[in-house]
Amino acid sequence: LAKILRRRYNTPPPLTTSTKGTTNSPPPYTTQTPPNPHTTDAPTSPVTHGAATVNHHTRSPPPPKAVLG
Repeated sequence: LAKILRRRYNTPPPLTTSTKGTTNSPPPYTTQTPPNPHTTDAPTSPVTHGAATVNHHTRSPPPPKAVLG
């Protein structure tokens, strides 16, 4: 009896862990990689830097022209 119970108990655990592990692995990996680093590190860095540079460059020329006129 002990051998049958142990054999039956040792078979279902691995199957349940393999199925849950595969389903729990993709979600966190796909959600924590593209949206976090890609959306916050890529678009935020270049966009903020580019906007600040363009604004400064476009804001610099107008003042002198307005004062001259």
